[in-house]
Amino acid sequence: MATKPIPTPQPNTTTNKKPKLLFTLNTPYPTIQWPAIALTAQTTILEHLTNILSPIGARKRLLLPPPSTSKRNRRSKRTSPSSSTTTTTTTLPPPPVPEISRYLTIGLNSTTACLEELAGERRPVAFAPPATQVGKENRKPAMRVVFVTRVDPQASLLHSHIPLLCALASGEGEGGEIVRLVQLPRGSEARLADALGVARAGFVGLLGGAPEEVVAGLMEVVERYVPPVRVPWLQEQGMAGGYRAVNVNVAKTYATMHGKRKRKVKSA
Repeated sequence: MATKPIPTPQPNTTTNKKPKLLFTLNTPYPTIQWPAIALTAQTTILEHLTNILSPIGARKRLLLPPPSTSKRNRRSKRTSPSSSTTTTTTTLPPPPVPEISRYLTIGLNSTTACLEELAGERRPVAFAPPATQVGKENRKPAMRVVFVTRVDPQASLLHSHIPLLCALASGEGEGGEIVRLVQLPRGSEARLADALGVARAGFVGLLGGAPEEVVAGLMEVVERYVPPVRVPWLQEQGMAGGYRAVNVNVAKTYATMHGKRKRKVKSA
């Protein structure tokens, strides 16, 4: 007769777990919200931007690809009968580079570097740069708009610094240039990448000094429907010399306690 297995008693969770405190550091400043833009305005901005950037990709597609240096290509040229006869071909000069290319930053790294440089130039007097730095005549033009093609930029730590840099790079006063931050609709990265002739186009910056006949329509829509980036804790009174302590978050968890294993004694 088969005997029924005796159920093993469940361990007591209260006695086998030890309370443990986890400490994490958090910034005392609140998260900066990205500007809210209507979907119709995003679509209109994307159409204007694609029309402006399309000559860049069209020029890249007209250029001849670089000659291949693979062994198979060199072998086929030696064995082909047409290689012995010399033929003269007229090569057309490449089309000129569109002027708008000089006023663009493509990619996260180049856009961030430009915003950091502008933010450093507009730092307060107490943190003024040394006199040996580059003068005003060699400074880069101001950034006017930063276009982001990510679907949910608010949740990504990779580019969470962009709103703060846009606010710091903006000029002060009525005559100061405001850096607008535009989030484009879903699927816009593929269209911008095709217009630029590149593989990825997650971030595109438009610098000041671009021809007005080219960017006038785009800037009119951007300035009308895109609000400036607001950083409340930068605009508060007394923040110049104020100090905010780091927030320390404490979370209580339980760690499972394992009993000590008995060592096996080897017999002589």
